Order: sequence, then structure tokens, then C-alpha cells
Amino acid sequence: MTLVVGPSCPPGTFANETGMSFCDDCVPGFIAGLASSTTCEPCSIGFFSSVYRGSECVKCSKGTANALLGQTECADCGLGRYSAVAGNLNGPALITVCLAATLCGECVPGKYARETRSVACMFYDTFEPSSMSHARARF
Repeated sequence: MTLVVGPSCPPGTFANETGMSFCDDCVPGFIAGLASSTTCEPCSIGFFSSVYRGSECVKCSKGTANALLGQTECADCGLGRYSAVAGNLNGPALITVCLAATLCGECVPGKYARETRSVACMFYDTFEPSSMSHARARF
């Protein structure tokens, strides 16, 4: 908590009752971007905040995602899944890139994502020494 010295709470804190003598801190996943906030707002889908007293949310990086409001981190896309877009996904991008609640798209048949945090899927016949044994092993 922060002692209120002036007429407002600093960003990252809030006072939800008139006459409060203290400002409460926003918890991770929630932010108060402006001074004099009366509440902390959850970070949007595709964004996160991992700190107390947060004043801004951070975009999930490519290869990671989150599907809920108020998150403290973004999860890696698993094997066989990808996320080519950083941050919040809306409209057509959500439909073309993301599936289900994970917001990581699934590779189509004939393509693969061999690492977590993948940003794209590759064809099985792509010439890479590390993928050749995997590609040839498919029957």
C-alpha cells in the first residue's frame, strides 16, 4: 500500500472509496495505467503483467499465447502448434492463426512445428539436417 499524500493514487495503484488514506497496489495480471484510478483492469487476451503495481500490460511474444484476461504470463505453444502473431488477436487473425482456447494454431497435415514456441509450421520435406530423420521416419 502507498500512503496518499496528494489528491490521487499513482499509476499501478487504486483507491476505490472516497476519502481512503491509502492506495492499494494492483496485483500481477491487472493494471492501473493512469493516476487516480478507482480500480485495476485485467490485462487483455494476448497480454500479461507479472508485477505488482503494474501500469501497462506486455504483449505475448510470438510462439506464446494466453486465452484469458488478467494473466501473469504467456504459455509456450506446444509441439505441433504455433503462434505467428504477437499480442492480442482479433477478428480474422484469431480465426486463421488460433484454435480453441490455447490461441496457438495447429499445424495442418504435411507440416510440423518441431519446437515449443514455434512461430510457423514447416513442410516435412524441408531440407534441414535436424528434420530429415523425422521426415523420413513417417510412413
